[in-house]
Amino acid sequence: MKTTVLITRYGGLGDLIMILPTLQGLKRQYPKAKFVLRTYKDYVGYVDHLFDQTILDDNQYLKYPFESGWKEIGNATEFAETGQRVLHINLQGVIESRSDVHGVIAFRQEAGVTGKGVEVHLPLPFEVNRQNVTVVQLRDDKDGRGLTKNDLPQCLQQRDDVIWLDSLLTPKDYLRTIAQAQTFIGPDSSGLHLASALGVPEIVGLYSPEFPPAIRAYPNVKAFTLKYEFQKELSVMYAEKSATCPICTESAVEKREIYWMCPSCDAWFQHPMPVKKFEAQEEKGADGRSNGHNQSEADLEASARLASCFAHNWISRVRTEGPAKTLDIGCKYPYFAYTLQKLGMESYGIDGMDFDADQTPILSRYSEELGVPMLMVDFEKVTPWQILNNTDSKKRFDAISMVHVFEHMYDPYAALKTIHELLNPEGYFLIRVPSHEVPGMEWHMSERHYSIHPFYYSEQAMKTLMKTSGLFKIVETYPMGAGTRDYILKPV
Repeated sequence: MKTTVLITRYGGLGDLIMILPTLQGLKRQYPKAKFVLRTYKDYVGYVDHLFDQTILDDNQYLKYPFESGWKEIGNATEFAETGQRVLHINLQGVIESRSDVHGVIAFRQEAGVTGKGVEVHLPLPFEVNRQNVTVVQLRDDKDGRGLTKNDLPQCLQQRDDVIWLDSLLTPKDYLRTIAQAQTFIGPDSSGLHLASALGVPEIVGLYSPEFPPAIRAYPNVKAFTLKYEFQKELSVMYAEKSATCPICTESAVEKREIYWMCPSCDAWFQHPMPVKKFEAQEEKGADGRSNGHNQSEADLEASARLASCFAHNWISRVRTEGPAKTLDIGCKYPYFAYTLQKLGMESYGIDGMDFDADQTPILSRYSEELGVPMLMVDFEKVTPWQILNNTDSKKRFDAISMVHVFEHMYDPYAALKTIHELLNPEGYFLIRVPSHEVPGMEWHMSERHYSIHPFYYSEQAMKTLMKTSGLFKIVETYPMGAGTRDYILKPV
């Protein structure tokens, strides 16, 4: 009597790979049987490349594919011709499990599969050309296995030898993309299973607590269940051995936390740079939007004192026709500019801060509240002409200030050039910035600061920056509390 072997297995592409050893074993045990595989229709194209025609005769997996979701097994005899018997193998269990889930051990023994875990080696219908690239599979599902780009360290996100696996690729291109990789990174899903089966040399997988590596073991996989450990491993794998200092172009080989420390000019810098943000996540509400200025009464008083000191000690020295014109860059809540305005000056603010929850620009509200004209743009993306053209007098500024803002600049030389073009040749430029040689710097060494500060300077680093730029000279500098230093600069 002829035999039809009906295999039922729905699930993802990885699930099909898991059952391959069982299919091969069953084929050896029933060499003359007809094999039919029931699975999702979406995976038909992949089956073409995964399963040899000696296992699935005449594309029998096409006969009864699932349309979507899980359906009952139904009457298996409908798959057989008259006079044939049907052997129904339900592989809905976790076939790769090391425990007897859904009778897995019995299935494996019947199919002649031995050993722990899954060992699958896929022959491909094309030549594999291994390249020195990293393939990353991203998912955004709800079962704890999802990955987004933000789950990966910056050093990996910004590399040019990374291929982000596109699930819309054709089956052949999907397989080819993974097969060429030197390293594969992804969640416990189809890409990781394929990478293991295709012999990718280095694989890093993120598993869920519900399905940990202990029951879903694959060869050659560095397995993690916590995203923190996963990110830490990747950070080590992709850490660069040195980085070129953006200030003096010397090579830095030592790091403090995530900052490279330049041995020549003493600047600390991130490489690669973090994604640009105007505020740290801790400064935002539950909806991801800005909480506002978050300044206490003490903060406002300190801002007013600094503005008054700048006005009386420096701005008063500038010869002007009419009121002195000032610009506070990165002002957020423009209390510094407001204080200068109360002292009789033509004062402006500029900031690129996010909108608040009701979609009303926060800065517009602040501007109206304090009566300070404000320009809502990213300072590093606007021209001097655009800034001046949005002021009443159109003339250059007599004083410019950056209070805890200069460390946010991604291109300090370009920022200095813009400020030089905005500033009256007799004017003054005030910078208050974290300075790592000043006691109390540890206050600035936190995750929220790392996400928004690409640079930390010292007095030596600032002197190198000014000398190299040829745009400003340091007139006066003095350390402040909590790892901070003030600079008074004048155009050269």
